[in-house]
Amino acid sequence: LRAHLAPAVTDGLISADSTVKFRHDLVLQAARDLLPAAELDRSRLAMARRLAEHDGYEQQAAEQYLPVIGLIGDDDERRTAAALLHRAGRHAARITNYPAADELLSAADRVLASAVADADRDAIAMDRHITLYCLGRHTDADRIYRDLAARSPDPLALTAATAVQINSLTQRDECRAAIALGLDTLRRFGITPSADLAADNQRAVLELRDWVAAHGPAYPARESTDPRIVAVARILERLLGPTNLIAPDLYAWLVLQTHVLWQHNGMCAPLTGTLGGAIRVTSRLLDDHRTGYLLSRHALRAAREHGYQASAAVAAYIHLMLAAPWFEPLEEVVEGGWQARDELLAVGDVQVAGLHWARLLVLLLETEDSLQTCAEETAAVLAFAEQTGNRFAGLIAVGHRQLIRMLRGQTAGPGSFAGEDFDEAAYLDGISENLPLLAGYHLDRALAALLTDDAAALAEHSAAAMTHREGFRGFYSGALARVTRCLSDPSPATTDARDWLARRAADAPRNFRPLLL
Repeated sequence: LRAHLAPAVTDGLISADSTVKFRHDLVLQAARDLLPAAELDRSRLAMARRLAEHDGYEQQAAEQYLPVIGLIGDDDERRTAAALLHRAGRHAARITNYPAADELLSAADRVLASAVADADRDAIAMDRHITLYCLGRHTDADRIYRDLAARSPDPLALTAATAVQINSLTQRDECRAAIALGLDTLRRFGITPSADLAADNQRAVLELRDWVAAHGPAYPARESTDPRIVAVARILERLLGPTNLIAPDLYAWLVLQTHVLWQHNGMCAPLTGTLGGAIRVTSRLLDDHRTGYLLSRHALRAAREHGYQASAAVAAYIHLMLAAPWFEPLEEVVEGGWQARDELLAVGDVQVAGLHWARLLVLLLETEDSLQTCAEETAAVLAFAEQTGNRFAGLIAVGHRQLIRMLRGQTAGPGSFAGEDFDEAAYLDGISENLPLLAGYHLDRALAALLTDDAAALAEHSAAAMTHREGFRGFYSGALARVTRCLSDPSPATTDARDWLARRAADAPRNFRPLLL
């Protein structure tokens, strides 16, 4: 064999070290072009069959099967090819090569169609559903979810796909639909919110605060093995996103349910992701940041200790964006923020990755030395939001981009957000009544007014930011909103805001003492 290959090796066309392969893709393509299409297809099918017989060559077998699935007639071989293509598609998704994953998974579904096995088809559909979601192809993902729901009425079997679908709806600002889907799923597990959420939440959060004060976050370290508990926890975790945007009482209920589930059943991965949200609950209902900080820190530590990569990434986002700024230096929060973003991307959680990256922009403006760096990161967030269909993250980044442009003299004038590619009226129409986006917009405009000494605009937008401040409850932006309001109105009317900043400065003087007025 080596003697036959020697001329091609000498001419640099192939290498024959541990394996024989073409040196360049162009040489491979030229060799393929020399073969008639039918002969090339027969060769690929033969190679796929031979590779499939040997352990360790599953990926290569799938690659050979991919272009010739129409030639497979035998049902047993169809099942073999579908399994290989499915496995290869999952591998591509794990390394975030979602276009390749979709091609492989789509082929697996087509080749299996006439050799139908419902469990196999559902498994392929679930993986393709999340792949299409990661590609931002939400309409196609919706179709697959509807088909899955029609075939799989059992909520336990559908949990993974339902969690992804909640994310998908939330990214498109269809929060009410996302919440309805999640609550319906919880109802099918026997869990429903009470009729008087506000009163029940107030009672439960006081019990939580007293429990942490007495025992610390002394949750059991044992892991829950009940698949129904894990499924419920997964839905609770994914409902944090839409309820955070439009339903604060439901958000609090989700977090408090997590506390009870962990206490009574032990831990599981999604519970660690959800418990960190306690910071928003304790800060909103009790103005108590420390209890929420202790809980979010414990959730992150527990997730990492147990190797829950995906939930640890979510817990890191919640801890760093909602809890850490009130107690840890902002520079360290930003450093951890980059790691958390990379972890979210690595586990394929594009929704939370987009939100995290967009929320990080405010902290960069506080800690970076260069507006150029802030501008580059803002552009990167916008590109990622467009790629993944994350409308909410994109709108956050657009408002921030206009603030950066104004500071760099790239808008119509000092304090103005107007520009050739930015229609402020259209932007506000896009925001509509979304509370976090309204709060963020008015904060950006208030900061612009403050830095350009526009007292009238500062008064208008700082007041509006405070009116909508529940939209960034727990986020560092809430501190900036209070600073702009106090600078605009130093009268006793803003005493509460100054007192609030003083309490934050007592916990984290490095971050907040310079902001005291």
